[in-house]
Amino acid sequence: MGDQQSKGAFSKAELNQLRKEFRKLDTDKSGELDLNEFRALFATHMKGTTPEQMKNLFDFMDTDHSGTVSFQELSTALALLSTGTNEEKLEFLFGTFDTDNSGSLTGAEITNLVNQMKGIGASMGRDASKMDSFINGLLRKLDQNGDGEITKEEWIKAGLSTPSVITLLIGQ
Repeated sequence: MGDQQSKGAFSKAELNQLRKEFRKLDTDKSGELDLNEFRALFATHMKGTTPEQMKNLFDFMDTDHSGTVSFQELSTALALLSTGTNEEKLEFLFGTFDTDNSGSLTGAEITNLVNQMKGIGASMGRDASKMDSFINGLLRKLDQNGDGEITKEEWIKAGLSTPSVITLLIGQ
């Protein structure tokens, strides 16, 4: 794995626990997680995530496009999400929602973003009526020029000035 302390890598004990959980969920013992195994891993960790969002996250973590997620791919992504800078997290998360790789979020991608935020908010016990108002205000802030699209630049700029964006996307 190499020295990733500069990225805030997991401790040896945390990596061992993650590897143990990974192996337990690798039901076909292939050494990689297919989509169903991946979903089982995140079923308790990312409540409120839709099957489509889970597929998007799976595809984004599958950096070698093999159709499976290796332990290396998983641990690298989780290290980034848990200990990376806010900008790194925002870039990673943008990629999971930008399913067509266009460089901006539109239509269904924004709907998926909103649903993810609502799901995480609900799992954190946030009041649904207040969440809708907050998310609508946040969308206006994210779409700075009001064109119905959220560019990566708009996403990062607004996300860095609104820490609750990351909280509502990954529950931290």
